[in-house]
Amino acid sequence: MEVRLPHKDPQQRKAYNAAHYAKHREEAKARSAAWRKAHPEEEKVYNAAYRAAHLEEAKVYAAAHHAAHLEEDKARDALYHAAHRQERNAHDAAYYLTHLKEAKARSAANHALHREEQNARKALHRAAHPEVSRTAKARRKARKKALPATLTAAQWKAILAAYNNRCAYCGAKDKHLTQDHVIPVSKGGGTTPENIVPACLTCNLRKSAGPPPLVVPKRLML
Repeated sequence: MEVRLPHKDPQQRKAYNAAHYAKHREEAKARSAAWRKAHPEEEKVYNAAYRAAHLEEAKVYAAAHHAAHLEEDKARDALYHAAHRQERNAHDAAYYLTHLKEAKARSAANHALHREEQNARKALHRAAHPEVSRTAKARRKARKKALPATLTAAQWKAILAAYNNRCAYCGAKDKHLTQDHVIPVSKGGGTTPENIVPACLTCNLRKSAGPPPLVVPKRLML
């Protein structure tokens, strides 16, 4: 029986190379690092060719590695983002400006494809958070007239609580309370915490753009 030399037998050669690499690992790493530093362009070409030739294997390996090291990856990514937040923000902004038309086209296509689902989600959100929708609508109205619009949903909730969920004019409770501008928008009143009081629909419509009723409610500074 012929005895094959290690360098001619594939299995023996593989074992020999593995043992040699384990014994001289640091020297091999140093040589590899020196070569990469001296030949950056050649390394890029080699890496690109290797990735193209082993694309599916790389995807499978990356997915398996990510699944096995999920928490480590998250922690590492969080640290990296925290350390390079400004760089990433600048990169993202530059990328967005460069690909603005593409991003708009993708967004429009996605919206058209999922319009019904998005409308359903928005409707559910408005029903569950009516104060958010009312506040946003009032802010938009004020901004169109170039008036200050700083009232938030949290501030509107605080105003309702301060008035014990009662109309600021007639004192009615457990009614649909609207956001009334003590100084009307038509007369320069902004949508700000100090200019908004809760009012039932009847009082709000009765007041309209005119002056408040005889009993002027105390305006809050939130």
